[in-house]
Amino acid sequence: MSSSSVKLNAEQQQAVDHHYGACLVTAVPGSGKTATLTQRVLKLMDRVDPRAICCITFTNKASEEMKERIRALDPAAKRVWVSTFHKMGVKLLRSYGKKIGLREGFSVYDEDDCKGLMAKVHRMYAAQTEDDTKLTPKERGMLLNRAGDLRE
Repeated sequence: MSSSSVKLNAEQQQAVDHHYGACLVTAVPGSGKTATLTQRVLKLMDRVDPRAICCITFTNKASEEMKERIRALDPAAKRVWVSTFHKMGVKLLRSYGKKIGLREGFSVYDEDDCKGLMAKVHRMYAAQTEDDTKLTPKERGMLLNRAGDLRE
């Protein structure tokens, strides 16, 4: 169900026409990655169940744009998995995390979350010892484990 109005260069067309296995498309911003991937997904949908297609991007903005473009050209594309690396990883971990020993309801921390956790660990340590300058790796590990148990 490929749109013939989209003009692709030879490399882009090669990615669209790739037949077997995964296809990684990397390029600079504004070079036509989204148009290329949109056409690739639509071409795949001619021979593959949309639920078997996974299209991964780096940013939420790119992910949403990809979803909109694909779905505008073919409503069946709503079943294609379009996601960011991070969202895909979290979804897989939530689905299969028990198999690798993750607790249900685990948290994924961004940089600000990590800083907040470390501040909490520092306060806990300082309150217990009144000396926040001498922390052995073993003590640091023990405090991190305890702080992890304090999560909301």
